[in-house]
Amino acid sequence: MDAPRLSVVLPLVDDRGLAAESVRAWARQTLPADRYEVVAVDDRRHARRAERVREALRPHDQLVVEAGGGEIELYQRGADAARGEFLLFTESHAVPAPEAAEELLRHLDRTGAEAATLRSAHLARRGLAVLEERLGEAARAERTEAEWWAGVSLRGFALRRSLFRELGGFRTELERFAETALAIEMDRRGLRADEARDAVVRHGDCTRPAELEPALLALGRGRRAYVDAGPPELVRPYLGDLDPLSRAVVDAGLARELCAGVFRSILGARGGASTIAADLAALRRWMPIALAGPTGARLVLRASARLSLLRCLVPRGEADRRFARFRRAWLDVWSCGQIQHLERQSLPLPTPPPEPLHFASGAPDTDFVGFHSREKDAEGTFRWTEPAALWRLALSPGDYRARLRLSLPPQDPRLRLSLNGHALRPAAAGSPEALAFEIPRAMLRAGGEQRLVLLSAPFRPRRLGSADARTLGIAVRFLDLVPATVGRAARGEASRASSPGRRSG
Repeated sequence: MDAPRLSVVLPLVDDRGLAAESVRAWARQTLPADRYEVVAVDDRRHARRAERVREALRPHDQLVVEAGGGEIELYQRGADAARGEFLLFTESHAVPAPEAAEELLRHLDRTGAEAATLRSAHLARRGLAVLEERLGEAARAERTEAEWWAGVSLRGFALRRSLFRELGGFRTELERFAETALAIEMDRRGLRADEARDAVVRHGDCTRPAELEPALLALGRGRRAYVDAGPPELVRPYLGDLDPLSRAVVDAGLARELCAGVFRSILGARGGASTIAADLAALRRWMPIALAGPTGARLVLRASARLSLLRCLVPRGEADRRFARFRRAWLDVWSCGQIQHLERQSLPLPTPPPEPLHFASGAPDTDFVGFHSREKDAEGTFRWTEPAALWRLALSPGDYRARLRLSLPPQDPRLRLSLNGHALRPAAAGSPEALAFEIPRAMLRAGGEQRLVLLSAPFRPRRLGSADARTLGIAVRFLDLVPATVGRAARGEASRASSPGRRSG
């Protein structure tokens, strides 16, 4: 048989009981048999499934075995084995319309395109499927035409085999973000994949949490691996600012330091009942991480998401509320994938300030725990804290005078500061938004990393009519320090200059 025009690459993992039906539908296309092949890729985990698929394949189709491979490795292995001019990547839980392959090639011939996506419809399924379908349609409606790359999916993505190889194939370390990364690389080169609307696959959406969660975890791990690989000037135009979830946020040692500061605040009973309530909420937030690091963060988030997904299985209550719960749980599981990627990393040292002893809120995210993403206004860069936050500072031991520049919420923040477990008392002469205080050498640790804990009352902008749903603390802009010896010398010089001169004899 001559080389076919189209190779349908179809891994058998995550088949949701549809693998044999999907392969049979691809093997019975209206496109002449000699113009396409099916390349099914098996991971050797389910012998009965592989046997049913083998029975559905035609003599010139392929069943490739890649034992132990992850899903994206199976896609890459299938692409390597494929013989077609075009590769069509699809899923074993997606069932094509009878004319899908023929309509795809007709579209490619008519447009001269190097790549195209298939139009996705949905199989009728129960459970979570209706919510996943709605989420997909909402994401599609929110995408602009320029963001075509974000809609590329392995449900049905075709491109010329020579282009696939020129692009380097799938970056398998990116798992289920690999198809998006490939589409981004196409966009960077001025290429795009439009939709072949008459080529349709019907997608089998997830019916239960066990079907949904593995794909979301792989997507979260892969997207975070892509962000961390950078460089930022490539990542930011496509994915926006870097993800706020940093390795510091799930570090056990930093969480213990933060919890210790909260405990001291509670024992000191400073600020009254509302402040203590905020401190107790902070302990609930940070204690699992203090005890188990990234694993604690992930287990709490995963348990909460699983409970929400199980509630979504019960078709009761308002549909919009169920959908909002499903969407939050979807994002939480996706975040667990990010945490799994972060678990593989070590915590970097805090970043030395670019200017001597000037610590700005624009520093890397790993210097901040309990801070929101950096923002910018007319005064410069700042970060809102949560009610409990920690700032890592690269500072050698010594005696310093410090000034912390803030922007305060409209209500009383009940701000409490401590450095390495030592309470900081702002000088009376300072203003509420430029706090001045002394840092004696005895407060600082050897090794160069110092930890500033900032506790405040919660501020909720939504209660004042804002659309901002976050819980905030204070807005931190920068911290300036001056060695105390320099400060004393400067004050002494000023004092001598202002004193009347002595008379000569």
